[in-house]
Amino acid sequence: MRDMMARLEKEGRLDMLFVMMNSFLRRGGIQDHELEKISVIHIAGTKGKGSTSAFTESILRHHGYRTGLFTSPHMYQIRERICINGRPISEEKFCQYFWEIFKNFEDSVFDSSIEEGGTMPGFFDLITVMALRVFISEGVDVIVLEVGKGGYTDRTNFVRRPVVCGITSLALEHTESLGNTIEKIAWHKAGIIKTGRPVVTLQQDPKALQVILDIAKQKKAPVFIALPLPQSVLDEYSFSLGIKGPIQVQNAGLAVQLFRAWETWRGVSKPELVNGVTKMSCIEDIPRLHCGALEMNVIKGLSTCLLHGRTEIIRRDHVTYYLDFAHTQESMEHCAAWFDKTARQEAATISGKVARVLQFYCLSVKDPQKLLPILKNVNFDGAAFSWSMASEDEPLGQHSDQRYCKISAEEENTLVQQIESVWKSLCDHNTSQDSLHKDTEQISEQGFYKKYYPDSNGHISSARVKQDILHEFDAANENDFDHITNGYDSFPTDTNILANGDGVHINGMDSGVLSANVRASSNLEIMNIASENEMQFSNFETEQIPVLANGKEHRKVEKECSTFECALQALVWATQGKDPAVASSLKAAKELLPVAPSSMREADHIQVLVTGSSKLCGVVLSVLLPNMNN
Repeated sequence: MRDMMARLEKEGRLDMLFVMMNSFLRRGGIQDHELEKISVIHIAGTKGKGSTSAFTESILRHHGYRTGLFTSPHMYQIRERICINGRPISEEKFCQYFWEIFKNFEDSVFDSSIEEGGTMPGFFDLITVMALRVFISEGVDVIVLEVGKGGYTDRTNFVRRPVVCGITSLALEHTESLGNTIEKIAWHKAGIIKTGRPVVTLQQDPKALQVILDIAKQKKAPVFIALPLPQSVLDEYSFSLGIKGPIQVQNAGLAVQLFRAWETWRGVSKPELVNGVTKMSCIEDIPRLHCGALEMNVIKGLSTCLLHGRTEIIRRDHVTYYLDFAHTQESMEHCAAWFDKTARQEAATISGKVARVLQFYCLSVKDPQKLLPILKNVNFDGAAFSWSMASEDEPLGQHSDQRYCKISAEEENTLVQQIESVWKSLCDHNTSQDSLHKDTEQISEQGFYKKYYPDSNGHISSARVKQDILHEFDAANENDFDHITNGYDSFPTDTNILANGDGVHINGMDSGVLSANVRASSNLEIMNIASENEMQFSNFETEQIPVLANGKEHRKVEKECSTFECALQALVWATQGKDPAVASSLKAAKELLPVAPSSMREADHIQVLVTGSSKLCGVVLSVLLPNMNN
């Protein structure tokens, strides 16, 4: 598929991608009259499009609209990509719709080139068509459609007349296919703009914003800039965003304006605005949209929005897990700042010793050199680097769709060893341990946020897909939609805090306070871990795991960083057995786990940061919240 894209671009025939996707839609059973009737909010961007999509869907849902949300990649299970009213579709419905669509494609194959759309579709093509069929058949009022990659050439760009388009913050990404300048990136993202339909974006790099304006003028599409949600508004209404992090005020502000534009523009056109865009001579002429007063349903939508794996906190009695699948330098800077600040706030409320542990994994041998130096300055007591399997016996959990990995054992071992090597090298060079405490808040206040934002003023064959599609389906890597490889993302639910064991599950933290009203929904299985059944780490067979709560050990050499063959082993080591749910999941250990530093062994509470890739966060969530999609 990537070769086809390169060929079509070289031949100047990228428009053939629309021919291909339209053919896939017809063969999948989607009729033209159905395409004309759907109500779509289409969202592209480099960073924040997942958060913006989640915020937008949540606001719509809390206004009583029946919503469809299509996102990619998924975090834990493939059905997370297709949500109705904030929940992934059931396994039964997924299988029902999948086989219906798949059979349609098998029965309609015709001899053609790939771009003519007569072959079996690639993974992302098929899931996109399937999602549309689900949304139409399930009778949603509005579809929030997140672009997979790029915009102009993305498979979601089949939408002919979206009600409104959104473009989140832009930066260099996927440069091999989207271009190596911000202008080229902006051209691809702005490719979702349609004639006469409004587009709302954020304050961008001026070069990117100019490209968006130029394309909007060509399409006579009214263009607006959504201003960030000001802190004064959050204070006035006494709420916080469900998805945490300093940049989320940008995404929330955009989501509010997308919702308002959808309510205003659905079924109508505004010729005065369409004509007005052609008179804009420069980016300074683009209207800025303030959030103004917020309705209660907007506040509920923003405050209860949850994205797994995005500044997510899961708290147990003696362990707190911080999950954020930051995988770029910029996002890792925000992750490090968020964790350092929030963990310090939590530590201030805990009496006793608190230790910090890093659990990290990434998908590229080039990434450790870029990402680990940022994390080195967060003062971790220990670091765990594991393979991507959840456990040796159950690679990614009984209910996970991530069990089938394309990466070989040899490649994964090399990757993990490389990660450990980079970390050890950073430790040996005595990187400053205090710099982040001085600079983390400046990262969010003076970095990308201040630079660009104002203040408040692959193919599938029938042989490949077996009977149990949910357990055999490989996920599509977000960098390669051609193949059936592993990809992971998150999805929103309508709860901000989920009861989980003896603690609470929080998407972010408010001023360091880990308490709130626990809202348990009827379809959420609550884990009940009785205090009398709690398992102290000293109860483990010490012949198998030589790390004791009293500090005694079977090995004399402490290891501040270690590699593990599965995420579960790494979690047990990182938590030192303080989480009974994790500790009891590890079957009789076949190997001795390394001895952790005394600061970890003697800690009363351990804070674990899980980051580096959506793949790792998905694996860890499969252990911590195995029933999160039920």
